[in-house]
Amino acid sequence: MNRKFITELKENDHVESIFFVAEKNLGMGKTGKSYLSLKLSDKSGTLDGKIWDKVEHYSGLFERDDFVFIKGTVQSYQGTYQIIISDIRKAHESEIFLEHFIPDSGKDIEMLWQDFINTCKIIKDPYLKKLFNLIFIEDKEIQEKFKNYPAAKSLHHAYRGGLLEHSLNVVKLSKYICDFYENNVNKDLIIIASALHDIGKIYELNFSYITNYTTEGKLLGHIILADELIIRKVSKIENFPQKTLNLLRHILISHHGEYEFGSPKRPKTLEAMIIHFIDNLDAKINGFITALEKDTQNGDWTGIVKSFDRQLYKGAVNGVNEEEKLLNVSVEQKSDKSFNPVIKNINFELFKDKDKI
Repeated sequence: MNRKFITELKENDHVESIFFVAEKNLGMGKTGKSYLSLKLSDKSGTLDGKIWDKVEHYSGLFERDDFVFIKGTVQSYQGTYQIIISDIRKAHESEIFLEHFIPDSGKDIEMLWQDFINTCKIIKDPYLKKLFNLIFIEDKEIQEKFKNYPAAKSLHHAYRGGLLEHSLNVVKLSKYICDFYENNVNKDLIIIASALHDIGKIYELNFSYITNYTTEGKLLGHIILADELIIRKVSKIENFPQKTLNLLRHILISHHGEYEFGSPKRPKTLEAMIIHFIDNLDAKINGFITALEKDTQNGDWTGIVKSFDRQLYKGAVNGVNEEEKLLNVSVEQKSDKSFNPVIKNINFELFKDKDKI
């Protein structure tokens, strides 16, 4: 079934398609009339949906976390697209194609996995190498989840294979830093910590066609869950050095950097500081790129991106931005000898407000 995904929708598009209901809220307008506000999603992103009529009837047909078939029209509201829904019902199982709803980077997971394993072969310390193998090679359940899980619910690498991709990025960036500061850092500790820093996500998150937090994830978080895993695996390695274990655990429990960001400890070794900043850098870059890709605002700027608490500039990514378009129009007008300056002003005003129509 051919369909337009959320990021492909344009103003005035007529929509007849299946969406996942990520949020469902009943609201009350200024006139006292009730309405339904929905957060709809597919693998490309999310979009607001509004139901203004027959609210009580439609509200009883579906719930949050349901797949629904929607008829409606895309409208622009305050620079952002939303679907004004004229009809909605719960989707039939035969209408649901899960590949339309599982976010995917489009990258070959097996190639990423082989790259991850090969890059981590530079670990020389026999105890750390054994620990790596126990977790990533011998434990097939961990391996399967690590290869397929997202790195987060929404902030960064929030798609199938995202945890592996993010971990590989952190490993490779850490390797570069180790080569640059080779006389000042413990390379083996940094590489294995890069590989393991988010391993607790496989217990913190539950991933199918949508990512949610597990009960233990909500109660403990991935940092504590990772620490417990390390202790369990190390107990199987005879004579594992206590100092090495302490240093590795410190890197992992401090990698969020500050108490307010969930770290039980702040980084107190150079290796821990390096992992914290590299992890944050890769997460922020991916979050920035994803925000630009999923933004539905017209023009060169996104709407307010909550994770950055600001608008982000996307004109350079889109190629010719609005200022360049205006400059090109001006150059063309100067070369046209028949150009009327009065018409110029009218054209300019029309052009300037075209995205508000």
